[in-house]
Amino acid sequence: MKKLFQRISQWIAQNLFHHQSLSGYAQPLIQWFKPGWRSHAWRAKVVVMQQVKADVIELELEVAGSWPSHQAGQHVQLTVEMNGRLTSRVFTIASSEQLAQQQRRIRLVIKQYSRGQFTPKLAEFINTGDWLNISRPMGEFTLPDTASNTTRPVLMIAGGSGITPFIALLETHLAKLQQPVSLLYFAKKDQHLFNEALASMALSHKHFSYQLLVRETDGDIANHLDLDDKPWVMMCGPAALTSSTHKALDAVGHNDDLRIQEQFQPTSQPLQSDCDKPVTIGLKLQGLYQKLTLKKNDNLLSQLEQQGVAVSSGCRMGVCHQCQCVKRSGIVRDTRSGQLSAPGEQLIQLCVSQPLGALELEL
Repeated sequence: MKKLFQRISQWIAQNLFHHQSLSGYAQPLIQWFKPGWRSHAWRAKVVVMQQVKADVIELELEVAGSWPSHQAGQHVQLTVEMNGRLTSRVFTIASSEQLAQQQRRIRLVIKQYSRGQFTPKLAEFINTGDWLNISRPMGEFTLPDTASNTTRPVLMIAGGSGITPFIALLETHLAKLQQPVSLLYFAKKDQHLFNEALASMALSHKHFSYQLLVRETDGDIANHLDLDDKPWVMMCGPAALTSSTHKALDAVGHNDDLRIQEQFQPTSQPLQSDCDKPVTIGLKLQGLYQKLTLKKNDNLLSQLEQQGVAVSSGCRMGVCHQCQCVKRSGIVRDTRSGQLSAPGEQLIQLCVSQPLGALELEL
């Protein structure tokens, strides 16, 4: 019955109102009364906006009462209207579960990359009091129940803006944990974030300690690991940091089951020598079929966008799954691991998939 109703409403929207959905037709009308309202998303009001470093911006958002509160360590997709176009990216929530539950607020601390298409423009398109959109909370980089209910120490390893989930985790769980909790935080010189918050936590909770490290002067992660008590290890940061951490842990026989990882930068994989040769893909989009010519030296998402295909996307690094689609046939390479897909039907993420030959995709 539900599917029948959806088909009827879609037919009415497309044939009578010339929109893809009834909500799309009604959206401009509803926004007169509820600014920022969009179907299948939650409204969030900017209550604090500040530049905490030259290339880091902090947003505190007041979220709608219907928004399902997050678990510390999760992320959301933030959607902003820029020059009449909705643009989305994924950011980790850098505040506690309690803040969301009690005050309906969350904090995002966002690194602004000079060559980015989203983060450098935030100050241009966002002001205090504006209404934005966020998704439901997503992600599994959370503290396991087995970690919080034992005496096993917890070791957190962060690199750069990978500190954000740990701030949420510490603010949420530190007061309840009994075992030692330590943080190793790598960043460029004078680029560490949350310095005052970390110092305050260490002062208030004697079982918590942290080190602010700079690789150029403090060396590799292996120089700072204390694994005598076989701790839970949580790591978040660039691929180079997580990779070197895994190697150091493997070298001393640390158990894989005691590791939790969130990697926010896809690792680059060497391409084949014939990467400039074009490949042909068949694309089925909203019932229409078309053929496109692509190259092997770029991911599918970027190439489809360049050819004017409307594709849903979010983080652009394989985290949020917003660009997931069905590959009917053909082989793609995962840019994070280099792993090749099976030739048959499979769910893939466009942002981290490179075509290796003819493909059939359905969006």
